[in-house]
Order: sequence, then structure tokens, then C-alpha cells
Amino acid sequence: MIDSDLLDPYERLIPIEILGRRVEVPENNRLLRCFQFLSLQTISYGDFCWNGDCTNCQI
Repeated sequence: MIDSDLLDPYERLIPIEILGRRVEVPENNRLLRCFQFLSLQTISYGDFCWNGDCTNCQI
């Protein structure tokens, strides 16, 4: 299970499509956090901007 401190607060999961695959991720979160929600073991959070200042994870 993902640490709740990593994600911004959310009430529901929303569907997105990644490479033709439909998945559900927490609303109101940056794309990087959504990917971490899907697979925290394979997507590190230690090497990335953690607070959104760089805006690379925003769409």
C-alpha cells in the first residue's frame, strides 16, 4: 500500500489511459504521483522533485 503522505488528498479514483491500457488513479494528483500509486516498487520517489516546483510532472 502507498504511503498516504505521498499523495495529495483525494476522494475518488479517475480513469486514465496509458499506452492503450485503462487504469484508475487518484484525482487531484500529479502524473508522477499517479504512476507511483500504480507501482510504487518500480517508480522511485527519491530522485524526483517531490513538491511540484519543477512542474515536469504536471499536464
